[in-house]
Amino acid sequence: MTGDGVRRLTAASGLAASVLLAVGGIVGPSDPPGFDALPEQVVRWTLDDRRRLLVSSAVVAAGLALLVVLYAGLRAMVGRAEGPPALLATVGYASFLVVIAMALVGMALAQVQAFAALDASPDTVRTLHEARFIVVNLSAAPTIVSAAAFAVVMVRTAFPARWIGWGSALVALAHVPGMLALSRTGALSPTGDLAQLGPLVFLVWVVCLSVNLLFGRAVGSEPHSPSKH
Repeated sequence: MTGDGVRRLTAASGLAASVLLAVGGIVGPSDPPGFDALPEQVVRWTLDDRRRLLVSSAVVAAGLALLVVLYAGLRAMVGRAEGPPALLATVGYASFLVVIAMALVGMALAQVQAFAALDASPDTVRTLHEARFIVVNLSAAPTIVSAAAFAVVMVRTAFPARWIGWGSALVALAHVPGMLALSRTGALSPTGDLAQLGPLVFLVWVVCLSVNLLFGRAVGSEPHSPSKH
């Protein structure tokens, strides 16, 4: 596949993944119970929006699958810009595969929760609910590693643009609250606003990255390693 083909496929997969992730977030149930909720409250919330939980988790899973294509293309292009052995690009790519795996586990837990709410004990449903948020929030750790690795290369090489690299650094920073979401209630609880900030910043960054790959450089141009200048 030519360089232009890789850019187009990477950008298209990023935009498609962004749409699916956004739709999944919109379709999904709002105001999830916090970790101080009673088991019966969690069951009631799950049953009230059970179909939305099932659909949204499936849509998000599809978006996560497309992110594999995005990051494979990103690793190829950023790795070329970085130059051999492309260690940072590889670290960024491999770390994000871990993120995707953890997020898929979270979506699987959401679906199990939706089915378990029909006849399982309230305590089991609450455990599944809390486990889902904890797994997704802990994926902040490999996200920070991935975003920071790509940020260093993008800022150094200006590929695809330095501001995209600084945006990647912002993604890493925005995921720090997810690592610190250790309170049972409040903004720094697993369901709190600060803990949910990272995914939103990441989604905006993916859209900006994808648009830049489509229109930010003339067709036929290739990234260059700084060692060649």
